[in-house]
Amino acid sequence: MPEQTDRERIESLEREVIKLTARLNMLEGKKDWRAVVGIFKGDDVMKGIVDEGRKIREAEREEAKREGEREDAEEKRKARLKAKRKKKVAGK
Repeated sequence: MPEQTDRERIESLEREVIKLTARLNMLEGKKDWRAVVGIFKGDDVMKGIVDEGRKIREAEREEAKREGEREDAEEKRKARLKAKRKKKVAGK
């Protein structure tokens, strides 16, 4: 395994400091959202989780859009039938 560059090592250490600081703040009872900001920065697993969540939300949005379009089409169909019946009744 190739050795880490100084930059990679510093970034890794910074991530660890952020995680440890957040953990310490939680243990001390500090319930401040700022205690966990950046805790997952550079975490490939968390990036994968966020990406999958985004895909799920996008799929749900698309499905909701299609459902809305189906409902709109059904309302238009009913309106046409109602107008057709009304016209038929008026023509008698």
